[in-house]
Parts: sequence; C-alpha cells; structure tokens
Amino acid sequence: MIFNEIYGAYYNTVTKIINEILKAGSIDKSQLQEIINKNAFLDSYLEISQAIKEERWSFINKDYTTNLENPPKLPLTSLQLRWLRALVEDKRIKLFLDEIPYQLWNYEPLFSPNDLEIYDKYDDHDNYDSKFYIKVFRTILDAIKEEKALKISITTRRDTHFSTCVVPKRLEYSEKDDKFRLIAIGNRSVETVNLSSITACEIVATPTWLTDQEREPKIKTLTLELYDKRNALERVMLHFAHFKKQASRIDKDKYLVNIEYNERDETELVIRVLSFGPTVRAIAPDTFVALTKERLEKQAQLFKKLH
Repeated sequence: MIFNEIYGAYYNTVTKIINEILKAGSIDKSQLQEIINKNAFLDSYLEISQAIKEERWSFINKDYTTNLENPPKLPLTSLQLRWLRALVEDKRIKLFLDEIPYQLWNYEPLFSPNDLEIYDKYDDHDNYDSKFYIKVFRTILDAIKEEKALKISITTRRDTHFSTCVVPKRLEYSEKDDKFRLIAIGNRSVETVNLSSITACEIVATPTWLTDQEREPKIKTLTLELYDKRNALERVMLHFAHFKKQASRIDKDKYLVNIEYNERDETELVIRVLSFGPTVRAIAPDTFVALTKERLEKQAQLFKKLH
C-alpha cells in the first residue's frame, strides 16, 4: 500500500479525539464513544478506551485530557505525494479540480496514464474536457451532497428530447464504457441516465410528488457456475471487480460465484456473462436465466438467417 496505516481510520479517529479535547478542554465517555462510532470500527471503542484508561499513550490522560498544546499533524511522504500527483494526471480529475494543487507542483508523477493498458474497453468515452459536461457533473454532485432534486433535459438515442425532475442518489462509473451515469429516483424511464445524454441540468426544490415516489433500488444476487478453464475465474473476478461478490470452490475446477447487482442492470449483466462463453453458466435468479436463454435463442435465429 502507498499510504501507511498511520493514515488509516484508527489513527484518524484518535486525532479527532485529541482535537475535540483541545477544543473543549476535556471530554466524557459518551463523547468518546460518539467520536469512535462515527469515525472508526465497532470494536475500536474497547481498544481505545482501554488504552486511555491504562494511560498507554502519553498524549491522552485517563481523565480524558491531553498534555498536547497543538493539534496533531500527519504529513505526507514524498512517495505519497508522487502518487497523488499521478492521480491528477488522470483525464477525469477535471471533473473535481480546476487546477493541480500547488502542494503537488514540484513532484514527479509516480506513473503516467500512458503506463496503463486497459483491454476490452469501448472508445466512445465521455468528453471529460467539455466545460458543459464538467458543469453537469458538478451540479449533480452538489445535488447529491445537498440532498436536493434536479431538473434535467435529456436527448435519447432516438434523438427525442424531454425534461423531468429526479432525486439523484449517486454517480456511477463504468470502466468498460468509460462513462459516468446518474442513478436517480422519481421517474422510471430515467432511473439510469448517461451524463453525456443530459443537455440541461439545474438544482431545484424537491416537488412533493417526487418525494412520495422515493424508493430504494432492488438488489439481486446472480449465481454463476464457473469452470476454471483459460483463467476463467481470474477473468470473472477482474471483470466484476466493482461488484460485491463471493466465490466458493465446489470441485477441482468448478466454482460458484455470487454477485450482487441492481435489478435495473440485469440486461447489461446478461451481455457481460455471455461474453465468457461456455466456461460460465448462470443458474440464478430465474429472471436472469430467462433473459440469458432469450438472448441465446435470438442469436441462434440470427445465425440461421445469415447462413
């Protein structure tokens, strides 16, 4: 790992405890637990509170005071700064930053985007240099952070245009397509929207009718039976790296892989699974299996027509 464990949640939590003590003079057990629950792991309270009680650390006393006069700082190493410098070389960084932070000016990037070769990726990516695209992206991001609604205008693949109001939930990135899409609720026809199809976007007050329609997306579990030939297991795990998944071995070269996915993405996942050929077979859920059979039948019919 590039970043040392000192920058992890555990150490950042202790830093927040010290900062709160410096601000208030001292804290009590309830405040300590609140800080830990918010910033660390569930079992961290026992470890941290015990360390303070036994005064294992010289910077926090057992009465929840500190001998420190200034807030602790965690400076970055040159290697970490070079890694951050490499991140701002990414073309998508323009969606978040207008310019390179001055702290990184004098550091050479740890690697270049040209050092990375990504296979099985479409060429018609989003235009990350477009000022309008950047404006749309940031407007959506602000709406998500502020929990506000959006009024968006969309151009469909059939070149039709319409406007609607939605509540944005999150932005998703597809590495295969090299595109961002908006996941929203309030209008079934625009639950998933490619940012490149948005022609206008503004934050608006959430209409009452839209609030009443809010619902969580339905999550399903895809079960694949996989024969590990031609590195099929490794390829599947890499291909679905951004999905929550679990693999279990049931025979010498046979595995079961469970992948959680959003119901609205079912058709796209069918296409992805079929790309692995006979080494992978979907066995659940029934809707996914039915879609797979339907697509294979259509391909067979098309093959007969062409031959």
